[in-house]
Order: sequence, then C-alpha cells, then structure tokens
Amino acid sequence: MNAVCGSNGNFTSNKSNLLSLRVWPEFSTVGLAMWPAGYYLAEWILRPKSHELFNQGKTILELGAGVGLSAICLERAINKNSEAKKSKIILTDYLDTVLHNCQLNMELNSINSVLLQEDVNWSEAIKSTTSDEDKESKNQQETNVFISRLDWTNFNEQQLASLNVDVIIAADVIYDVTVVEGLVHVLSVVMENNPSAKCYIVVTKRNEKTYALFETECKKRGITSEDITRDHAPLKLSTSSQDASDSTLASMNQFAFLQTYPCHISLYSMSKK
Repeated sequence: MNAVCGSNGNFTSNKSNLLSLRVWPEFSTVGLAMWPAGYYLAEWILRPKSHELFNQGKTILELGAGVGLSAICLERAINKNSEAKKSKIILTDYLDTVLHNCQLNMELNSINSVLLQEDVNWSEAIKSTTSDEDKESKNQQETNVFISRLDWTNFNEQQLASLNVDVIIAADVIYDVTVVEGLVHVLSVVMENNPSAKCYIVVTKRNEKTYALFETECKKRGITSEDITRDHAPLKLSTSSQDASDSTLASMNQFAFLQTYPCHISLYSMSKK
C-alpha cells in the first residue's frame, strides 16, 4: 500500500504525507494484513486531542502491532513534531514473519527501529540504544521504535514489567476466546507494575460472547473498561473547530484511511482500579 487519504477520502499527492506499507491482501497470517480497527486506531492517534496521551517521553506498548501503522503515525504525529523528550514505542507481535515485515515498514517510512531479541534485557537494550552518549559514540541515528516477539501465553513477566509502560494500545486483538486469558494477563502484568498505566483498545465485536469473556477476565484482575467511542471518533468524524484548525492536522493532511467504519467497532479505555 503506497497511499494516504485526505479528510475527504481522496488520495493526496503530497509526498511528505505518503505512507508506505507492505501488506498481503490475500494472506495466511492476519498480522500481514490491514484491518478496519487498525485504521481506526491510527486515525485516533493522529487526532490532536489524543496527542497528550502519548507525548512527553512516555513508553508506549502495542500488542498485535501487525504491519506497524500505529507506530508510523505515532512517530509522525508525536515524536517528529515534539521538541520535548521523545516517547518510546515498543511494537510486539507473535510471528517472526510479522515482526520482520513490521521492521521493513519502518524502513520504508524512514523510521529507525531496533529488533529486540527475547533473550536480552529489553529495558537495558532500549536504554542503551536511546542514550545520547551511546548514540554519539556509535554515530547512530535516533531510535524511538523497538520491535519484539511477545507470546501472551508464555512470556517473562519481569522482562515486561521492567519496561515501565505508560500506555498500551491495540486493535482487533480480542478476536477469539482462546486469546482472552493471555491478553488480560499481559495487561495485568503491566498495570500491576504501573497502576497509572492506561490501555486503549479498538475492539471489533464479531461475537458478543468473546468480548463479554474479556470483560469478565479483566474484572477478576481489577481492570475496568470504559467505552469512549463517542468522544474519541477518528479524525474524519470530528467536527471540532479546534481539530480542524490544528497545525499538525494541516501538515498531516487530515488522514482518513477509510470512508466509513463498521458500526461494531468501538474504542475502550482501560485502567487498574
């Protein structure tokens, strides 16, 4: 995919706004394709009202990062335009093919990224990579994006907790009852380590029972959820004059990836009680 849409849904010709993503329309692996919930999350990230959730040097963890669209939007909307401390973005998924494709997509969009190995200390690796002194000694480019494998059913809890995650994002990860317990366990580990951490999940409700199970498991671990869809619609659904006049939006050309979204897609905010 080599295109970006303007707020009217038409393709723009502004090369500075161009996004390049390698995807497989005909796929055997879900992480190599784009889904409506992923576009929704990306548009929401680009909304000016969302920026304060991700800026000021926060550590952001994405679960089920797929092709990496969210990270590209975060880099362009948050880090690229910030004179303050840059936020760290940690993209995770399960299959090696997805992780390597995600890193390729970072390269296609001129974003420097590091592929973290599971057997290294992620926190130390990120710290050494983002250290100004280390970058100067190694003549490295600035790196804010990190990619790693994360198996929700079998992971190092201490490793994950050491990241001190401030914000978790995810899209269309509650797709089957078999993944719910592992997903909630990941959320719980992050929030136990940092009770002020927030999670924002775009949910595609294909089966009400699946999401009901997710809510039940979250309640068991003291995690609450709130449907914030109405107040946090994607860009093209916003009519706020503040949004419309924002300089960042103007420079980003008011991305609108899809003409419409299915009515069963919702955005939830989650936190620890």
